[in-house]
Amino acid sequence: MRALRFLIAAAWVALFTVSALASLMLLRRPLIDPLWYLHCAPAAYQLIDFSQFYQAGQLAVSPSAHEVYDAQVQQQWAAHLIAPCVPDKIFYNQSVPFLYVLLVPFGLLPYNQAYIAWCLVTMVLALAALYALLAKAGYLRGRARFLFLAGVLASLPAYLTIWHGQTAFLLTAAFAVYALALILRRDLMAGAALALTTFKPQYLFPFMAMAAGLRRPRVIIGLLVAESILMAVAALFIGPGNILGYPAVLAHAESSSHFIGVNPHYMVSIRGLLSTFLPHRSAMIITVAALVLALGPLFMAARSRQSAAPEKTRWLICITFLVALIVSPHSHYFDCLLLAVPAALTLQTLDLTEIFKKQDNDAGRQWYRWWCAILISYPLISWPINFLPGGQRELEGMLFLAINSLLLFLACRLFLQKEGPA
Repeated sequence: MRALRFLIAAAWVALFTVSALASLMLLRRPLIDPLWYLHCAPAAYQLIDFSQFYQAGQLAVSPSAHEVYDAQVQQQWAAHLIAPCVPDKIFYNQSVPFLYVLLVPFGLLPYNQAYIAWCLVTMVLALAALYALLAKAGYLRGRARFLFLAGVLASLPAYLTIWHGQTAFLLTAAFAVYALALILRRDLMAGAALALTTFKPQYLFPFMAMAAGLRRPRVIIGLLVAESILMAVAALFIGPGNILGYPAVLAHAESSSHFIGVNPHYMVSIRGLLSTFLPHRSAMIITVAALVLALGPLFMAARSRQSAAPEKTRWLICITFLVALIVSPHSHYFDCLLLAVPAALTLQTLDLTEIFKKQDNDAGRQWYRWWCAILISYPLISWPINFLPGGQRELEGMLFLAINSLLLFLACRLFLQKEGPA
């Protein structure tokens, strides 16, 4: 047993070291070369996802503020950023209106500094929110909490969030606050936190269905009030027309073949699987239909007497996160960082040898062991998936989907059993 623990510890130390160095190298590039995204060659440029957020922060206070969703305006802005390169396709920015306002401070900085500030600020927010969740609603104690946070940063989704300058850290922070507020029965705060997650609106509806099923109307009230305030502030910058017309913008951007950046066949939801075999539009329609159909069972599960027990509410939250990822119309690798919230709510130890030490015939305990084993091992198993031979991106998305589907099965079994797993 000691030898096994030593090997596991050695593997984790190696993972933490390598992932930390890799992330630091990503943040070091812009410091060394402010034009790092041009790859030192005028004909080779890379518009990472952060460029869209930087664009949002700058356009929101520009003379073109009321035309932020105009494709030509966005292309002209991108051409200015990557000059002397000329963009051959439109990397369309479909960010939700209020995100334009939140990103104004980053748009005031030079691009390389804004990227570093964005990654560090959102990372700190995610870690702080997860620590609060661990401290007030989790089971982990002492140094296990810091090891947990280190594991989150060591995962592939965290690394890819930094690589692309994505919003997954910010999304994780908002959802961690939502889960904590829901458990503490601070429903208006939960609704306000849920409103902040709507910069990725594809995840909203499962959480609304859960709140409605739990008979927590104040969550919905908090959501509507906070969302209205956010959109009203956004309207002051980019105009009410962009607020009212945003659903049409989103629908067009997700299905248009003229824009790049969506990459539906690489997604970790069922849309990625379907897009491998079907036209992208058909895959999108089927995924949205699956999302709508999933709301009913979620609502009924939350409405059942089973969900009244505090321990069951935790598993219901876990189920909702997994359903949201699996049937989302738009989910990529970095969005799997959201699994940190279910992990923070349910893990009682980070020692795999401790989890499997007691052998018993209790079915619930067996399901819980495998739940813990997958989540604790996630930082280790996530990295090899991204490096399959031949760059099989579609298969990579399917593997993430398979892991999430297995976790959903386990969470459902643990929710439905009469006693808790502990």
